[in-house]
Amino acid sequence: MLLELPQDIAISEPVYRAAVLFRHRKLIGKPKPRKVYVPKPKPRAPADDHVWAFRAYRLQQSPHLTPTDYVRMRSLELRISPDVMLGPSRKRTVTTQRNRIILELRQRGLSLQQIGLVLHRDHTSILHAIRRVEAAEGDDEAKNWVRRKNRQSLESQHRIRAEKEAAL
Repeated sequence: MLLELPQDIAISEPVYRAAVLFRHRKLIGKPKPRKVYVPKPKPRAPADDHVWAFRAYRLQQSPHLTPTDYVRMRSLELRISPDVMLGPSRKRTVTTQRNRIILELRQRGLSLQQIGLVLHRDHTSILHAIRRVEAAEGDDEAKNWVRRKNRQSLESQHRIRAEKEAAL
């Protein structure tokens, strides 16, 4: 028997079940709601994919591409908004593609200053991007440059930290 009751009292079954349920909830707590299975949506191509492809196609068909049009065309091919590509975003997905476009513009014969004007950046940032891409592609001289820049950055961070600790 789940609930000890005096034998001389007659209790109906529904009252007994309610008393057992009350005692059970008091001891264990409220039952947790059951989890409902909701299937995850399957990934699919963006709905405006054809629009991006058409814009890139139209730019490819133009007889003379300006550097700005070239950047716009490549960003559309990569499915990155041209505003994001030309903007200040520092997300890795954007910066790696932006750096590749910078290298392509350099290979087309544009100067660092011209590329900087198109992408709204300083010529030293353009040079840095070119070296980063070359290092990623396997150029030894560029790899050494990247290692040297990383080492200098770490040394300056340690120096600043030491100066702060000495000031305290």
